[in-house]
Amino acid sequence: MAQRATTKIINPPPPGATTYQICDYVANKDAIMNKDIVKKKKKKKKKKKKKKKKKKKKKKKKKTATNNVDEKKKEKRK
Repeated sequence: MAQRATTKIINPPPPGATTYQICDYVANKDAIMNKDIVKKKKKKKKKKKKKKKKKKKKKKKKKTATNNVDEKKKEKRK
């Protein structure tokens, strides 16, 4: 069986619609009436989330024993 072309019933533009919206509405209606290919809405691409960079931990310097430092200073003074 052959498929019958169906016409879509378009609702009139909402009250307070801008001229751009009304023009768009008329263009779509004409396309359907002429049985042209109706433009499909493009799917929005999902934005990729940026990966957060991990902060490097600073290594703590080992503290030398105070006794050692004092002894070394004393040796230098001699």
